Amino acid sequence: MKIVVDARLAFAQEKTGIEKYVAAILREWQVLAEKQPEKFDGVHIVLYADHRAREYVGDVSFGGAFEIKYVSSALTSQPSWFFILHKEKPDVFWGPSGLPLVFLFLFFPRIKKIATSHGIAFAHNPRAYAFLHLVRFMLITFT
Repeated sequence: MKIVVDARLAFAQEKTGIEKYVAAILREWQVLAEKQPEKFDGVHIVLYADHRAREYVGDVSFGGAFEIKYVSSALTSQPSWFFILHKEKPDVFWGPSGLPLVFLFLFFPRIKKIATSHGIAFAHNPRAYAFLHLVRFMLITFT
């Protein structure tokens, strides 16, 4: 099984809520892979990180089932994920940084998706957000 993760948030230099969450999940996967490697037999996890993260992350190795690919931030924009997913052909995709699921359902219906819900304050107080930001948050969160 091949899992592709948009791990840009986990490798952010300054972490807040969702960045800490994604980093913690990846850390737990790493610990589990070290303690119970049999659970990762046949599993290949590809973590995509911004190339600038290499400066402060270094050439960290998750070992075994994990592979980190550093790419230009321009290549991790939402339209570029079409090409990344087409190239990788994963069984599962986790994009916690806000790739609209509607995009994935339309273009990659066979890929299983992991949805991450974070920050729904906009739904409780929509007047606090600019219209275009509100539309974006609604597309990302409720699709």
